[in-house]
Amino acid sequence: MRLVKVNTILVFIALLLMPALLSLGINNIPYGNQPSTDWSVKVFQNNIIEQKFTAQVNNLSAIGISIKNPNLANTGDIVLQLLSSDRHILRTSTLNGQHIPDGGFEQFTFMPVSDSLNQPYILELSAPSSVDLDSYEIFMTRQQISAVDPAMSNGVLVPGSMAFVQYEHPRNKLTLLGSIYLTWINKLVGDMSFLVFYLMLVISLVVIIAPNVKLIGRKE
Repeated sequence: MRLVKVNTILVFIALLLMPALLSLGINNIPYGNQPSTDWSVKVFQNNIIEQKFTAQVNNLSAIGISIKNPNLANTGDIVLQLLSSDRHILRTSTLNGQHIPDGGFEQFTFMPVSDSLNQPYILELSAPSSVDLDSYEIFMTRQQISAVDPAMSNGVLVPGSMAFVQYEHPRNKLTLLGSIYLTWINKLVGDMSFLVFYLMLVISLVVIIAPNVKLIGRKE
């Protein structure tokens, strides 16, 4: 019985350490969830999408966007440029269509922009080698999002904004770990289905491992 209790404690410790272990492979932290994807706008050589926004993170290091590319038909490049408010190019990130599934949520990563918090920026999405027939499509949202302006398609205002997510590069691993645990706790508290799943996972591990511990005790 004592071995079972010890083993149960070890299982809980292991589960508590899981976020720390997962953080080893994470370089960028998302700011919030992706807005609703309500419709889409084409991006090709004669149609560029522009989006003004104010950064909600420091060390802005990536932009996540959902992109349509049915049957991987478009194998050309799609290019994201991050511009300053006076339209100087700060960062450029390019993805190739061979790796973009239809409706895939893709990250355009770039070198972190230091002190980006509360600074105004412009996103430009283009596909220089694409034509209208095989164009990419960028998912848009009609949600009202703080610090995000309506987007423009080829200079024309559209009724909504890009359904994008900002990512922050953590200054150090402690900052990253703290953010992961905070997100994890908020998920447990705010999502009942996730809480039930997590508790079931813990109970299952204890039930599976406890009998094995008893058997080991008998052999000894």
